[in-house]
Amino acid sequence: MEIYVKIRIYDEKLTRFISSKSGFSIAKKEVSYRAFIPPSKNPQELSVYRISTLTEIEIWEIGRKYVLRKK
Repeated sequence: MEIYVKIRIYDEKLTRFISSKSGFSIAKKEVSYRAFIPPSKNPQELSVYRISTLTEIEIWEIGRKYVLRKK
């Protein structure tokens, strides 16, 4: 069964924690479009977080709690 979710992105802030070197360039200080392409084997593994109402401290806490923990 497939489920489709309609999300209003144009007025909502999202973040993605990137842990792969192929997702960003330190030298260019930019994120690659590859960072937002879901993996072909497990497309559900691409995650973004809704952050419109969060402080910067809360955003980094999400990264520490849910992203670094998986490593």
